[in-house]
Amino acid sequence: MKKIFFYILLVLLTVTVNAQYYLRGEIKDEKNQPLQNAKIHLHSNNHIYYSGAYGGFGITTNILHDSVTISLDGYESKTTKVNSEQWQYIVLKIMASNVSSNRPKLISVTKNLEQTSRVRWYVNSETYFQLVENEYVKAYKYPNTGFALNVNKASYSNVRRFINMQSAVPPDAVRTEEMVNYFNLHYREPGKDELFRFESQLTSCPWDMEKQLLFLNINARKLDLDMVPPGNFVFLIDVSGSMDMSNRLPLLKAAFQMFVKNLRAIDTVSIVTYGGNVGIWLQPTGGPKRIKLLNQLKN
Repeated sequence: MKKIFFYILLVLLTVTVNAQYYLRGEIKDEKNQPLQNAKIHLHSNNHIYYSGAYGGFGITTNILHDSVTISLDGYESKTTKVNSEQWQYIVLKIMASNVSSNRPKLISVTKNLEQTSRVRWYVNSETYFQLVENEYVKAYKYPNTGFALNVNKASYSNVRRFINMQSAVPPDAVRTEEMVNYFNLHYREPGKDELFRFESQLTSCPWDMEKQLLFLNINARKLDLDMVPPGNFVFLIDVSGSMDMSNRLPLLKAAFQMFVKNLRAIDTVSIVTYGGNVGIWLQPTGGPKRIKLLNQLKN
């Protein structure tokens, strides 16, 4: 009788030790939006897992009660206790340093001048930072205005795309400085002891003849690439199904080929992809192997 009791106890202990539990749940932000590729550190086995495309996860574990630490770039890490018999609903808070990135972007800043606001536009899956333009500024009242230099040109092609599709152009897609930068403004090297070269033109305003427009052409001194330290470029690329459109992943591949052609012999580039799973698509590869890089990008 004692032997039978001993065997039963041993079997129960073995079943308990080898029990399999399934820890399930979802990870979202404070706006109830799913967070993909959030890192999940399971403390019992010290393994790392990642949330899926819709923030969900399912992890096999040997214990009923456990704890996890969730982390994702731009969000505060969170450590919490979990129970495999319950659905886990985990919310991550955005870092305070990232809050400003979601605020409307100012084209220029004039001290003490109040800004107007507009409704944010959404076009299919495209979103744009909300631009807040200054109203007309009375120079006698606000004599100083600061602005940032900008050399981007993408807005022109983007606006042209909407026009060619006979679609309404989102106001925040129209970035005046990028529209102007699209054209060749004839770079002129600054003087020997100068960092910038300034050229200005004052002309009448086509839509309001009582006002004038000031155009500034600012040229910065070009970098001597022979003096620039080696570059180690790491790209994180979304290869999920949502990128399977002519103006997304194929366009990115074409742009990347242009980038590769400009690599120096001392530069290296690597690619990490994500889209349900995270993987290293390209190990660090040097500039001399540009032909190999270009061939891989064509696949």
